[in-house]
Amino acid sequence: MSGLTATRIPWARACDARRWDVLTGCDNPPEVCAVKATEAGCWAEKRAEQEVCRACETCVVMDGRICGPYLTAFEPSYHPDLLDAPLRAKRDCNIIVGIESDPFCPGMRSEWRKPVWDMMEKCYREGRRHNFILLTKNPAGIIEGEVPNLETLWLGVSITGVGDVLKLTHLLSTGWFDSSHIWASFDPILGDDPELSSDYKPRQRLRLHLHLVGIEFAVIGGLTDGHRRVIPADEGGTRAEWVAPVIEAAGNAGCDIFLKSLTARELAGSIHPCTGEPLTSVRQLRELPDVWLRLRRTG
Repeated sequence: MSGLTATRIPWARACDARRWDVLTGCDNPPEVCAVKATEAGCWAEKRAEQEVCRACETCVVMDGRICGPYLTAFEPSYHPDLLDAPLRAKRDCNIIVGIESDPFCPGMRSEWRKPVWDMMEKCYREGRRHNFILLTKNPAGIIEGEVPNLETLWLGVSITGVGDVLKLTHLLSTGWFDSSHIWASFDPILGDDPELSSDYKPRQRLRLHLHLVGIEFAVIGGLTDGHRRVIPADEGGTRAEWVAPVIEAAGNAGCDIFLKSLTARELAGSIHPCTGEPLTSVRQLRELPDVWLRLRRTG
């Protein structure tokens, strides 16, 4: 599958997803991406700093420059040489679009995104049934009518803390994606948000549940460092009282849940939504959408 490569992200590996790096980089400000303000920082940006650009002759960055070996790898960029990779794939598969980028960050031009949406539609018209999986911290950057409303599109919103759950409500209320699928990534959970805290009254917890009604999949994880070590709560990491109500709300909303980057300490007080048993390991709750599993290779 030239142009579609593997990824080591746990939930993506579990469904044998391929990464399609036709869009790379991100310039979301800290008020949009709370992870940038943490000591751990953004894992994707750190990874980009360790790599050099492929120096392909056709890809461009924000100011129209052609990519080169000294380009900052995390600048929003478009790589048209990879555009037809989904059509060239030998089989239908789960495809993550720009896993180390944000397609809707301020520097990602709409004229770069349009060929990507056009390719998704072309694949669908030609009978390809890839699942195209996107994740954004900036759903406010989505333009009405820009993104195709396809049954093969999975549009995700990254939620880290204060106010972020409202991004889901906004996206679901637009009605732009009634044929597509909406999912959420609570990874990592940060901050003492009344929406995400078990210390608040049932009314607030019910509100969190209502925010999640309509999503079909949720990833829930804690803050990690550059070596995938879970950062303890006393060092600024995710606290157990933030995790339990998210698992509860996602379970009540009926979506599939995939836990990652959480130890027994962060899971303390969390209950399996189906069995009612206490959760002590992320391996106890690693669900994936059925349509993703159907495209997973079996051999």
